[in-house]
Amino acid sequence: MNDAALGIDIGSRAWTVVELTAPRAEGRVQLAATCAAFDSILDCVQPGKVAIIDVPIGLLDDEDASRTDKGKSGDRDVDKGARKWCPSTSSVFPPPTKQQLASALAEHRRARSGKTKDESKRRLSNVEPGGISRQTLELVPAIDAAGKLKQAFPEHVFEGHPEVVFSALAEGVLPWPKSSLAGALARASILQRWLDVDVVSWAIGQECSTGVAADNWLDALALAVVAIDWSRGHRKILKTRDGRVHTWVDEADGIMALPSTERCDPPPRLERDRAMAVARTTEGSKAILDAPAGEAQKH
Repeated sequence: MNDAALGIDIGSRAWTVVELTAPRAEGRVQLAATCAAFDSILDCVQPGKVAIIDVPIGLLDDEDASRTDKGKSGDRDVDKGARKWCPSTSSVFPPPTKQQLASALAEHRRARSGKTKDESKRRLSNVEPGGISRQTLELVPAIDAAGKLKQAFPEHVFEGHPEVVFSALAEGVLPWPKSSLAGALARASILQRWLDVDVVSWAIGQECSTGVAADNWLDALALAVVAIDWSRGHRKILKTRDGRVHTWVDEADGIMALPSTERCDPPPRLERDRAMAVARTTEGSKAILDAPAGEAQKH
């Protein structure tokens, strides 16, 4: 018998979707990958399959949001806790409030109807209340789509964060950013250890065939690993600002899904030697990660 579940990551212009099919007994896992426009994500999720998506689900009302010198911040307790699991605090951006989302969507509609290049520019100054970043403004169509996906499949769609997932699987926060060669290889090696699949070759193949960066495919695959665990009833979450692990009860939003883990607290930051031991799986990653400082680019 097999279990199938989805990991959905947000790219610069589209979703990267990975369906992971894993046998409960003997056999190899199977991967199916596709790209989807932000407004077509509903077509990618089938009833009954768990989907973990890298987009905030469950936004704060304005009255519950904290004030900033620019307006309001939709930063939630789960966002604060998740940052304790990430290489950088910037890995988890503050989502908009519900009112900021509605205003930002209206700004996207206004810009689309513009007749000149200047009128077609999306302007932060038109979003009320103020306080969201340019990055958040560009992501609001995806955030809106994720909210609709949750409404359509309330018992099967949950929020996750790839960097949190990698830290949970590695039992520590990796020292290399995912955009670096060492960081990408380390993350691919961690997934390969869990899945027994040549993840490096798979991710490179996806990038070559779709034009979507390999790190987006690695993120989606990491979320699919979580989705498989959740489909099997192993449901751990973050929800509080201290970053502690909780067992999912019936929370619908304001949470981040974790893979099966025995951890209770945020993991330590791994020193380089320890991180290399965790990630050293494939021959290619060994060659890169074992190279003396300054020589990795030769491989």
